[in-house]
Amino acid sequence: QNEYFRKIAEKAFDIFIYNGEANVSKIVLAGTGDFKQSLLCSDLLDNRIVEKISKMVDVPYGMDYGFSWSLR
Repeated sequence: QNEYFRKIAEKAFDIFIYNGEANVSKIVLAGTGDFKQSLLCSDLLDNRIVEKISKMVDVPYGMDYGFSWSLR
């Protein structure tokens, strides 16, 4: 699981950090079960990303349907 979190943290950095700053004003962290909290507690996410997390959403589905569910 830690390797998976590391990959997510690296991808989040690539997407949300540009020129040393977060390029978004808010982030919604969506996932199933304890995944979201476990990711935050892992200390793998860059603090500039963590600061932008405005909401955590439990989603019962994955892939496209889970993404759509998190936007409700």
